[in-house]
Amino acid sequence: MVMMVIGFAARLRHLMAIMQLPAKATAFFSPSRQQVRDAASHHILLLLLGTFMDMAPMILICTPIMLPVVKAMGVDPVHFGMIMLLNLGHRPHYPAGRPTLFVGCAIGKVTMRR
Repeated sequence: MVMMVIGFAARLRHLMAIMQLPAKATAFFSPSRQQVRDAASHHILLLLLGTFMDMAPMILICTPIMLPVVKAMGVDPVHFGMIMLLNLGHRPHYPAGRPTLFVGCAIGKVTMRR
């Protein structure tokens, strides 16, 4: 089963490279004249993605796509990194992120109530 998932992921990666999906996504999110709307759409997208996926993969997926766009908007890359961390870091508060809380409590030797 694990080998099937790895094979599917490798095939999907290959198809995404052939279809030039990261370049098309960057062009879709390219800045327009309404920078406030663009920034708000980036925030909303990161919040939604952060709800359903873990932070580390989302950073690896979203950074190469969004960084050229926010640089063109004039946003400092460090500031954008902090925005990404804050928008993607809210996952433990949602039901899909509960295992993270359980692992954290086990490592810290505290109860969920504390």
